Amino acid sequence: MAGKNESENLAKEATSAKAQETPVNSEADDLKKQLAEAKAALKTADEEKVKLEGDLDLEKKAREDAEAENRKLDDHVAKLEGSEMERQKAEEKVKIVIAEGEGSEGRDDVFVGVQGISYQIKRGVEVKVPKSVYKVLTDSASTVYEESGDGEDIEYTARPVPRFNIKVVE
Repeated sequence: MAGKNESENLAKEATSAKAQETPVNSEADDLKKQLAEAKAALKTADEEKVKLEGDLDLEKKAREDAEAENRKLDDHVAKLEGSEMERQKAEEKVKIVIAEGEGSEGRDDVFVGVQGISYQIKRGVEVKVPKSVYKVLTDSASTVYEESGDGEDIEYTARPVPRFNIKVVE
């Protein structure tokens, strides 16, 4: 009987040892699985990083190309403005006075732009301007609507009114 009890005890110890090994092996397997998942996630993140860095390089290149194109356009505009300025300097001049108008706006300086060249003209002061500037000033107008008729037959007629009172000084 002693042998039988001893065998039972050994069997119980072996079962107990296996039971103890199983959780350890299970934890090791879980850790291995987590490590594999982490490595896979890291690999995916690295691949995404490489893709994003490539996209960033493309964006930088596109921005540099756009900036180079803008510089070319700025240079072209500067040349055009320079030639237009020379043309306006050579153009026949007209000596004018722009009278003050009603209200506070009637005392403001008059801004005129011709082909990218700007002029700011003080009201009430005699100035020489290129003929093209004088033409823009005389062509500028406001639209006034005049009422005619009565009752249900009222009609409105649009009439252009010069925006500025300009006196040509000879």
